[in-house]
Amino acid sequence: MSFSVAAQAFALWISLIVAIGPQNALVIKQGIKREALIPVLMVCILSDLVMIIASLAGMGALFTRYPALVPILMWGGIAYLVWFAWTSFREAFSSSSLSPTDVVRDPINPDAQPSPTRRAVTTALALTWLNPAMYVDTLVMLGSLSTHFPGEQLSLGLGSMAGTLLWFPVLGFGAAALSKPLSRPRVWTWINCAIGCVILAVALNLALNAL
Repeated sequence: MSFSVAAQAFALWISLIVAIGPQNALVIKQGIKREALIPVLMVCILSDLVMIIASLAGMGALFTRYPALVPILMWGGIAYLVWFAWTSFREAFSSSSLSPTDVVRDPINPDAQPSPTRRAVTTALALTWLNPAMYVDTLVMLGSLSTHFPGEQLSLGLGSMAGTLLWFPVLGFGAAALSKPLSRPRVWTWINCAIGCVILAVALNLALNAL
């Protein structure tokens, strides 16, 4: 166990995950809404931990062996990100009079009881595992770092995991602490627009790189 290697892994991982992307946007949104925040945080944290372990175990070789998986994953993820951005814009412009804590009924079955936790968890899983950038960040970046420190997988893993365990709770509970001023309808409209723009920019960047 090397503290210096763990510190480098921590710094690299923090630099990768602090950028506003699909996961962070959802955590901020759920924090402001104070709705299903803990389940979403658990999904994001556990997913990151699984990917960190898989990366250090050499899972990145799977994409080298089966290159056809790369475009399938890439374009499927891009399509989902575009859809998520569209839902954010739709919520911003069609529900600007609503606060994020208002109940939104299912338009297909208005009498059905909403399930915000299940919906938020499903979205978190999709934004995590259908996001091609996650595989690039984890399998490629962290995997390449491990080649510079042979035999230090434990240090790399613990450093990266510490970054995940620190970042997501700080982000989520920080957003929850600011939920009162950020929950005003006009502010919420701008937040949804910002989230939509960020996710759309991520999707566009991935699409341009894939062409």
